[in-house]
Amino acid sequence: MIRPPRIGVTSISALLLAALNLAAAAAEPAIAIAASTSTWRKGEKPADVQSLVLDSLKQAGVTVQPKAGLTLEVDYAELEGPAYELPGTRRRDSLPGTKIEFSADLTPEDGIPILTLNFVGKPPEFIDGDPYAFAIGEFKHAPAVRDLGQAVRATLGSREALVRLLPDILDPEMHRVIDTLVARQKFTPQAAAERAWLALGREDFSELRTLKTDAVEPLLAYLGTVEGAHRQAQAAAVLADLGDPRVAGPLSDAAFAAAADSANSDEDVIAIIGAAGRAGTPQTIAPLKRISDGNPDDFGRFGVVPDPEVRAAAKKAVEAIAARQPKGQ
Repeated sequence: MIRPPRIGVTSISALLLAALNLAAAAAEPAIAIAASTSTWRKGEKPADVQSLVLDSLKQAGVTVQPKAGLTLEVDYAELEGPAYELPGTRRRDSLPGTKIEFSADLTPEDGIPILTLNFVGKPPEFIDGDPYAFAIGEFKHAPAVRDLGQAVRATLGSREALVRLLPDILDPEMHRVIDTLVARQKFTPQAAAERAWLALGREDFSELRTLKTDAVEPLLAYLGTVEGAHRQAQAAAVLADLGDPRVAGPLSDAAFAAAADSANSDEDVIAIIGAAGRAGTPQTIAPLKRISDGNPDDFGRFGVVPDPEVRAAAKKAVEAIAARQPKGQ
């Protein structure tokens, strides 16, 4: 009598896991891509956006095929932007810029999009280098473009993809998309980091305090991304109170950047400086000393020195850091 070969429990588990993975992959529908591109630059071709989108989808594990029930409709346009001075000249029109507009709609056969992502470039007032290369770099690094594949996969129901998207909640366009996906999936955060990113999206600093070290990375990202010293001051206060050594350097840098921007109120700048002083170390004291010293050369092209109140707050922060050090160090 011939006996069938024995299969161990481990082998059975591996086979079941493989089967489940295959079933999950098969359950996600495939999508097709339809791209429209244009450029204002005469005699030039627009960037190869279709390949960029295809790579993002493949990296996210989304199946792409020529014909499918879902179509990702991509519209990419390179528009003429502001002109810049060519180095060595005073002609404002000598170096033309480019502004990129991009949209992506994931659309089923009924024609009603279930996902919409948009990007509109923001050409800077001043630029160092090739304006077109700057525009392309800004486009490729935009969360709505960089993480397009994960957004599509999350729209198709993947919780894992939605978790990967959570750090993009600091981007206004992705914030809108993530809020929609959280509601659609009835997403409940499981890990502390997931709670932290969602709390940050709501700017719920009270909850972030309760998460302690799990809130550090999201708050540091917020501090370096969000516009406006008032919101930065709120994040800085929480970071300083967490007592994590990772926050000292970023807080000092944020304090200097806030002090160097004359549009910020003294009250908000002083609050950030105070947080930097509470968390600071001798290794991170230099930006605070620069504020205190008030050397015009340290404050950019226009050399606007902070007000005396701000400089006094920086001096107090430097003294507080020095006072915490053991004598003789």
